[in-house]
Amino acid sequence: MQQCEQVREWFYLGQARERTELARKTAELVKTAGGALPVSALRDLDALEKDIQAAWDKDTVPDGTALFSRAFAIRRAILFTHPALQFERMFVNKNPPTRYSHNCDQYRGAESRVGEGPSVLTGWRTDKPKTTPLLKGKMPEGAYQKPCLSYDAKRFVFGFAEKKKDARDQQFFLYEAAIDGSSVRQLTGTERDKLVTWENRLTVPVEDEDPCYLPNGDIVFVSSRSQNFGRCHGGRFAPTFVLYACDKNGDNIRQLSYGIENETTPSVLPDGRILFTRWEYVDRHEMEFHKLWWKRPDGSMVSHYYGNDTIHPLMISEARAIPGSLKVLANGMGHHNYHAGSIIRIDITKGENGPESVTRITPEIPYAEAETGYSTHGQYSTPFPLNENLFLATYSPVEVHSQGRLPPETPYIIALVDDFGGREPIYIDPDAACFSPIPIVPQKVPSIIPNQLPDPKTLKGKDATTGIYMVQDVNLTRNDPEGKLKPGDIKFLRFNQIYVKNIPGSDKISRDVPNAAPKRILGTVPVEPDGSVSVRVPAGIPLQIQALDKDGRAVLTERSFHYVHPGEKRGCIGCHEPVGTSLKPNPNLFTREPRELTPEPGQDDGEGVSFLKMVQPVLDKHCIACHGLAGDPPKGINLIPSPGHDWPSSYIALLAYTKTIGDKGKSSGLQNNISRPYDYYALGGTFVTAFMEKHKDKKIPITKRDFQRIVNWLDMNAQCYGTFNYNRKEYYDIGADAEKALREMIKERFGPALAAQPICALVNGARPEESRILMAPLAAAAGGWEQVKNGWTDKNNPEYKKFAAAVNDLFTYPEPAVRGTCGFDNGCRCGSCWVRLKDEEKNPPPEIAVGLDLPKYDRTKLSVFEVDSEAGSDPAAKMLDGDEVTFWHSRYGGDEKQYPHLITLKLADSTQIAGLYLLNRTVGGENGFIKKYRISVSADGKAWKDVTEGNLRRTVKEQRIVFDAPVRAQYVRLTALSAIHGHNYASIAEIGMLLPKK
Repeated sequence: MQQCEQVREWFYLGQARERTELARKTAELVKTAGGALPVSALRDLDALEKDIQAAWDKDTVPDGTALFSRAFAIRRAILFTHPALQFERMFVNKNPPTRYSHNCDQYRGAESRVGEGPSVLTGWRTDKPKTTPLLKGKMPEGAYQKPCLSYDAKRFVFGFAEKKKDARDQQFFLYEAAIDGSSVRQLTGTERDKLVTWENRLTVPVEDEDPCYLPNGDIVFVSSRSQNFGRCHGGRFAPTFVLYACDKNGDNIRQLSYGIENETTPSVLPDGRILFTRWEYVDRHEMEFHKLWWKRPDGSMVSHYYGNDTIHPLMISEARAIPGSLKVLANGMGHHNYHAGSIIRIDITKGENGPESVTRITPEIPYAEAETGYSTHGQYSTPFPLNENLFLATYSPVEVHSQGRLPPETPYIIALVDDFGGREPIYIDPDAACFSPIPIVPQKVPSIIPNQLPDPKTLKGKDATTGIYMVQDVNLTRNDPEGKLKPGDIKFLRFNQIYVKNIPGSDKISRDVPNAAPKRILGTVPVEPDGSVSVRVPAGIPLQIQALDKDGRAVLTERSFHYVHPGEKRGCIGCHEPVGTSLKPNPNLFTREPRELTPEPGQDDGEGVSFLKMVQPVLDKHCIACHGLAGDPPKGINLIPSPGHDWPSSYIALLAYTKTIGDKGKSSGLQNNISRPYDYYALGGTFVTAFMEKHKDKKIPITKRDFQRIVNWLDMNAQCYGTFNYNRKEYYDIGADAEKALREMIKERFGPALAAQPICALVNGARPEESRILMAPLAAAAGGWEQVKNGWTDKNNPEYKKFAAAVNDLFTYPEPAVRGTCGFDNGCRCGSCWVRLKDEEKNPPPEIAVGLDLPKYDRTKLSVFEVDSEAGSDPAAKMLDGDEVTFWHSRYGGDEKQYPHLITLKLADSTQIAGLYLLNRTVGGENGFIKKYRISVSADGKAWKDVTEGNLRRTVKEQRIVFDAPVRAQYVRLTALSAIHGHNYASIAEIGMLLPKK
């Protein structure tokens, strides 16, 4: 023990020496800043240095702890005379970190923990600092998130989530309070807030967080109103937040961003631009690019600020402009943890990428996940710059917690950090985590950037839904260091829409890139002879640009995304032009009428590129005769697709000849994540060579248009499906009886050999109009393939129409998505139906809300008069037992009856009825959900009159069918005409009559 004490004293003696050196640097810093150095502290420092040296020269054990204590006090005395620290009050937020450590999940109110919230810290330069809670007794119990102080230091805005019994109901919304705590008000999520979501989806509870005052008094924040998810969460409910804005009262909420993944921690640069963190992985590694971007306060001109071609740190967050400087302070952190890491300073005058622009303020804390995993032995959060040298921040000695771990509630203290090694503790609350230190002093208001976008109310026609994109010269690029591209090589630009992932759980769209984003080809535009482009593009969606050669193949691809707002005009000098490239005069670019996009072949149904829709018809036309229908196919490549809802076998066969990008196991490292000419896609793989070169002697008459469809698929990173939803058209079922009938038709018209071919060689359920049995016999002049004799000259031929109808009758398709969800309310697959159902409890949709004010007929006076089929364990009487769990079910198994199904109810006597209500089965899945129905009435159960027909909703909510006018009847018949999922059986949990209003 004695030896340990001796070691401790010698250790602290060394620390005391280092502390005096730090004090000298601090004194120089204060002097340079014009501060008044305390004479007594300097005198004490001189004396201390002598005492330390004397202790160091002696052979006896020094009193190192005492010397260090003196050094600690002297340095503080000098430091606190700095001009930047001459404020009395400091704002802090007392709230534990999130329960789930992840850069996305930390924003969920469901993962929040209750805290004391905003407080004012006084006496912070003394040994007895004190905090005063501002909202105690004024707010319910809940969690407080990332407050922002107004420029006049009189108000602050913050995110707050009230604690609820069901954690899923905990939602962050924006609140504003006076800095003296005298008032507080809710800004968003109020009755005035219509909670409008992107594309009217309802897959995520609306939450608003990360608020920041704009120079004009408005507030920018991040919100889940975008209703989408990151693609790599494995079905976990981790919504995406993107930038929105509102006015000072929380009204006029508008979407600033059409981002794909999370955007976080917005702040304002001195020139008025919004600086924020944007995560993206369009055709690149899914974890390495959370870097800084900027945009105007109106949302226009979204542009890169720093780091999108820089891997380490994986994420840069909590960036703030340093007062009186062109630099910003930020936090360098990992991907799989909440906002905690190592403080860095960024100077983009040294470059918008690369380590040369970064100064590591706290180099003792490595970048989490990039340098030492998560064993960081310390972390910083919410850094606030006082100047280029001094920074407030939250510090914790615990390591950064990786995904899913529960961070401790303490200790998280307020510290003062400098860029030459000082780490001064300011305030420690042993019972509460303290974040967001902000001096309570007025700040200089940044410049106000006037709105650059036209008033949406003034936009008419296509101007209301589009913007204009201009490129000065496509030949200017920094992405061709080897000079592979020559002026004139780029002949077209292709614009693609990138779809967001609107549900947490979904089927993958690519087998080779599990977390790929589906893309839709919007069209192409030719490059003018001078290399310029001016084109009209859709507004309000994520866009990707590809530079194409004369054959329509991508030679360079934007491995990122951008967007325009309605009426926005924006552009660039080149395709990622070299830094410092000046704009050459070209007034015609800004004055000429923009071109329109030319649609691409095979892409015309409003969804993303689908292999079965875009490529399979080409394979059916040109390839399956050898590769599938003629015995053993060459090289074992069978291009007839397999039936079912998995990866089509023809798709898998062609993947071997592609070169895709984005799988994190294959795309780590900068060299794989920066676009280079001919690197991936159609020109990167071997398919083009294999097809064009090895099939020359086959003389396959493939047209340029057909081949372009294959090229387009390859350039879309060889995705298989064009949507994330479970409601894909490719997920069709083929009816056995309908198939039998079609084969008989084929046999009669074209012979038994064609009729016996595999069904997937004859028809294409994803694109029925391009089914081989319709196209092969059709004349080329009519757009057909003219491959089968005894065919049709045009599509007006009655027999062609008969065949087309028979093909369409083959397929049963999934029901459409409901507000972005899969709509399988009684067996949700997407993980978001609960959000919509919760909303429908308060705001029933029209098809459910109709007739809610109508009274119900007495159930005890209603009986089942007739039913055409019932299972022994689920008789029709269960529709009237008042139990929502039990249900009637038609027979199933080997003796099931096909549709239609008849259910006849008898009332006690003749009654005026206004309609009918029913409830689908609420347990055991959706088998038997009725789709199309007809309602008939009768006075005697013999003569029937049809009243109405329509489609039921796929829901476990009660549905009401209200007649156009009340009718008198004693017998009511429901005829079920079809099932939601195309099966033979039907089921109903509860049914009854509606009466007219009294």
